[in-house]
Amino acid sequence: MIGMIMPLVKAAKDQARWWALAHYSAGALLSAFALGTTAMILADLSTNVLSRRSWAALVGIGGAMFIACDLELFGLRPFSLRRQTCRLWWNTVGPERAWFFWGLDLGMGWTTIRVTSLLWMALLFMLLVPPIVGPMLGIAYAVGLTSGLGGAIALAGAYARDTRKPCSLTLRFQRPFRLLASVLLAVTAAVAVVSAA
Repeated sequence: MIGMIMPLVKAAKDQARWWALAHYSAGALLSAFALGTTAMILADLSTNVLSRRSWAALVGIGGAMFIACDLELFGLRPFSLRRQTCRLWWNTVGPERAWFFWGLDLGMGWTTIRVTSLLWMALLFMLLVPPIVGPMLGIAYAVGLTSGLGGAIALAGAYARDTRKPCSLTLRFQRPFRLLASVLLAVTAAVAVVSAA
C-alpha cells in the first residue's frame, strides 16, 4: 500500500499529511474493530464444538502451516487476495474520503495482499483466549497500520527530494519482517499447544 500511494503522501502539504492520517486511522479503527468483534463472536460460538485441547492442537497445526506459507516452503504463500487498495478513490471520492476508505479497506485485514500470516494466526489464536481479546486485537491491528503509515509520512517528509527512498526502505525490510513473523507464529503456536496441554 505504501508504494502505491506514496506519491499522494508526498504531494500533500505537511499539515494535510497528518490530517490524512487521521482519516485513515478512523477508517482502520472502524473496520479492524468490526473484524475483531466478528472474530470474537465466531470464536465464542465455536468453543462449544470441540474441547480446548482439540482447539489448541488445531492452532498448533495452523501455526505450522502458516510458518510454511510465510517461508514459502513447498511453494506455499500466505493466504491472501492478490489485490491492492484502490488508488482511483483519490480522484473519484476526494482525498479525505479516499484516506478513510483506504483505512477501511486495510483495516479489514483480509481484503488486500498479505505478506505474512500473522493476521490469520491471531484470528485462529482467538479460539483459546477470552472473548474480549477480539475487539482489542482489532484495535491493536489498526494502531499498527496507522503507525506504519505515520512512519511512511515522516519518511516522506525526511526524503522530500527522493520519492523512492521510503518505498525502497519498506521493501528492504520485507524479508526480515517475514522471518520475524515466522518466529512470532512459532511462539504463538507453541504457547497455544502448551497452554492447553
